[in-house]
Amino acid sequence: MSKYPIQKHHFIIFAFFFIAGIFWGKYYYYGDNQKVSILRTTPLRILVEEKSLPTDVIENFSLEANTPIEIDTYSTLHELDGALEKHSYDIIWYKSLFANDLLNKNHLQKMATKELKFIKNISVDFKNPPYDKKNEYVIPILWGVNKATLWTENISIYRSARNIAKAYEFINYIFDPDITKAIVKTRNIATTSNSLEKTDIPANLKPSALRRIPIHTLKYETN
Repeated sequence: MSKYPIQKHHFIIFAFFFIAGIFWGKYYYYGDNQKVSILRTTPLRILVEEKSLPTDVIENFSLEANTPIEIDTYSTLHELDGALEKHSYDIIWYKSLFANDLLNKNHLQKMATKELKFIKNISVDFKNPPYDKKNEYVIPILWGVNKATLWTENISIYRSARNIAKAYEFINYIFDPDITKAIVKTRNIATTSNSLEKTDIPANLKPSALRRIPIHTLKYETN
């Protein structure tokens, strides 16, 4: 028999810390492995107008898709052109004002609609814009009206995108109702997606809000 017998409460304390150590080790093992895995994955490169994409939306996609994201921002057409001259991207996020310029310079890639799970959810009011009448290059995400001008924020795949699979995954992620709702609420901006029509967002942020405006008086914002 030991000269210093182990008391029952000592054994319980020892067992608790032993089990806690196992879970702590597993947490950091898997956490570190996920970080290493993300670092080894081809990044998704996004060019986006300043303050258009909430940071938490980007970070959550990076973790869920196990993909690092490289973000460049711009605020003017000049900065947008400059970025596209110097770098290559997978995704471009831009306002309708810049759509004609991007199309005329052949910056956008025709998209495979079969890869876009949400395409049916885009309100008919935002389909077939004058600069992309067949909806082949431009996907409207958000919208607003400035006086008699209708503008949209759009997403497209860059012509020389390398990470195309993740680009489509990102677009589908953005149109997930929960993610779209988060963007709409964060930025207080209207959505083009019918999937939010029956949710609790304010009526003026839903796609149907456009129908309360005399549409015949509106013109699409283009350059």
